Amino acid sequence: ISTLKSEQTTRNEYQKLQAAISYLSFRSRSIESKSTELRFKEEQRSSLETSIEKIESDPEEWDKRFAAFRPNSSPAGPGQPKQSELRLQMLQERLKDLNSDILALETEILTAKNELASFESFVQSKIGLIE
Repeated sequence: ISTLKSEQTTRNEYQKLQAAISYLSFRSRSIESKSTELRFKEEQRSSLETSIEKIESDPEEWDKRFAAFRPNSSPAGPGQPKQSELRLQMLQERLKDLNSDILALETEILTAKNELASFESFVQSKIGLIE
């Protein structure tokens, strides 16, 4: 009877470890997914920063370009913002939102990596693979 209990306990521990390993794998894939999303958002940020720099460097040229795409639109009157100013404001707002998203993702990834490392240490100690 004690052998049966010992085998059952061993099986239960094995099942728990299998579940823990599956969880580690899931969390690892989740971190990879968030890292991919982070890289994509960083590329977007770089592109936005480049666009902002171009508009800031020569706003009059950009007003001409915007006017060329909308030939029926009337030019900005006195006191009205120019197309380049509106576009620049929109891009800066998008950049601000993107920076917030990037910061949140970086925080999530760091937290998930710390949790994963802690849980991995726990699993390794249970398996007996402490290095």
